[in-house]
Amino acid sequence: MRKLPAVEKRHFVERGHSITYQLRHVLCGKAHCAKLHGPYWYAYWTARGRVQTVYIGKEFKQIEQKYPHKLEIGNKRAGAAV
Repeated sequence: MRKLPAVEKRHFVERGHSITYQLRHVLCGKAHCAKLHGPYWYAYWTARGRVQTVYIGKEFKQIEQKYPHKLEIGNKRAGAAV
């Protein structure tokens, strides 16, 4: 899937993670569809040396509001105290 430029970006620090939220238009991936869908919010942060990505949806919500367990899982696997 081809990455398109972000429409908007927001940065926050949550539970020790620097999180970037991006509002993006996306291509659905169907061969016959060239239409841009969205825009949709995505969250990006680094945990365990890898970039983690979570789909948020059409409305902006910080990851702690929508998926409070996601950041805890990243910390536990890294061996850090939550």
